[in-house]
Amino acid sequence: MKGKWKGQPVAVKTVNVSGKSRAVSFLREVKILAQLRHPHVLPFYAACLKPPDHCLLLTDCCTGATLKEWLYPRDGSTPPSTRRRLRIGYQIARGMRYLESLGIMHRDLKPSNVFLTHPGKGARAIIADFGLARPVPEPDSEAVLTGETGTYVYMAPEVIRHEKYTGAADVFSFGVLLNELASGLVPYSNAHYTPVQVAFGVADRSLRPELASGVDPGLTAVIVSAWSQDPTERPTFIGITDGLDAMSVQLVGDDGEALGDVDDDAGGGGLAGLFKGMFGGG
Repeated sequence: MKGKWKGQPVAVKTVNVSGKSRAVSFLREVKILAQLRHPHVLPFYAACLKPPDHCLLLTDCCTGATLKEWLYPRDGSTPPSTRRRLRIGYQIARGMRYLESLGIMHRDLKPSNVFLTHPGKGARAIIADFGLARPVPEPDSEAVLTGETGTYVYMAPEVIRHEKYTGAADVFSFGVLLNELASGLVPYSNAHYTPVQVAFGVADRSLRPELASGVDPGLTAVIVSAWSQDPTERPTFIGITDGLDAMSVQLVGDDGEALGDVDDDAGGGGLAGLFKGMFGGG
């Protein structure tokens, strides 16, 4: 819902905490959200802890569409260009790199859990919905995370198989999402699989979406490495963002004026300027 907090518009998420497990989940989400501060992660303002009917999360109000709605407009408008899609993909990678640095797994990265700050040019990607987020277990920890957590189409094979997993599961999800952004196509849409068929194929046969065509080979290499069947062979988000930084010119060109027409909220220089100027090395 929309609401106001201290005179400012906010998004208000109502959470059902009628049972103990739901209450624990709500408090866990609040704890995680309260420590997050990044340009591409949903800003958290406050929580109302009055069970059972008034447990609320107050966050920034993103007036743009979800990434899913932006990618596949239903109003007949022109879908975003490849250049714009890749720019958004880079922003998501930056947000995930930040979560990785804090030892937090999102566990349900997909287009419907990414928002745009506002309609039109200059909108930023914002990673949202941390209801399934968890700290990454320590290597020697006996903690076991729940299998099949997330959405089948974007779920890592080790999660589908109920095996122990780490933040590399988020990297897999991002690989599927990045390929979707590069291609502009819904994953597996050419094969007409059901989500369950996708899950079995990913877990047992290394099934993957059709690779985006006509993109830089370096981008294809990032995608393929991110969705490696072996989680130990997947790059970190540091490696992913560094790789995208290195190929920024190949991805979007080096014409400053042309890039300035592509959602440049970094004050000039397009995607390459966003890479080097807005975030620096952070």
